[in-house]
Amino acid sequence: MKCIFYCASLFLLASGSVFAQKSRMNVFLQQNELMFNVSYNDRPVIENSSLGIIMDNCPYGKNIRSFSERESSDESIRGYLANGVHHSFYVDIREFDDGIAFRYRIPANGPKCVYGESTSFVFPSNTTAWYASGPFQYGWHQIYQERKTDSIEGELLAPPATFLTQEGIYAAITEANLFNFHGAVMYCTAPNKIQFGYADNKGHIETGIETGLPPAKYWHEAVRNNPWIAYPDKNEIKTPWRVLMLADDLNGLVNNKIISQVCDKPDNALFSDSNEWIKPGRAVFTWLTEGGG
Repeated sequence: MKCIFYCASLFLLASGSVFAQKSRMNVFLQQNELMFNVSYNDRPVIENSSLGIIMDNCPYGKNIRSFSERESSDESIRGYLANGVHHSFYVDIREFDDGIAFRYRIPANGPKCVYGESTSFVFPSNTTAWYASGPFQYGWHQIYQERKTDSIEGELLAPPATFLTQEGIYAAITEANLFNFHGAVMYCTAPNKIQFGYADNKGHIETGIETGLPPAKYWHEAVRNNPWIAYPDKNEIKTPWRVLMLADDLNGLVNNKIISQVCDKPDNALFSDSNEWIKPGRAVFTWLTEGGG
């Protein structure tokens, strides 16, 4: 009996079929720029893509002098420190069987102005995408499109956006654990390249006028990546997790649990096992203040 158990254990370890992590995120430097790629079941799903964020007109992620792995107090996180010419920041990575998630942590003694984000996901050619584009914040009525990523350029993609690679890998991109930070959208800035960014609907809220949608265009050029202020918490600015969910079929994608795994746990003082104080009620939205009836 012991021999059978020992031999079986050796077989499982050698094959790697039980303990292998399905999703892998590889981070590296390319011409002093911080880059990454992702594989799923040893198949490429995200090609070499940029990492980083632009703060105080400084491109965090470019002009990197050194890059090293750092110990993390959380065993589920693989952490890296990137030292640039004029800045340093951290990248936290979490890998799951059904996808990956990463975030940036920027040391800061005070607020910083965010001008945009370099984070991008480059899909293999001939990947199918399903997404909602403009009008996004401004009309709330948009038809989901089905297109190849090769032919998407200059458009806004409302998260989550869904993809299917030619090798049959389903993917969805979104963000999680959003606190004290601007909510993100995605732009297809070049064929097959999905890049995180920010769209500002301030003008719409103040005036009730749809803004930022040029005639016959999808992109929100007039309101994209307007500078905004991020404030530190405990001497660092922490971005939401950028999440890439992966699966072999739509059932796996729908039942993906990464978002709940990377989000902070509910405050026990507010959300205990007994929540009788929570009662259904009415909700309001901006159109009630804009004369929409």
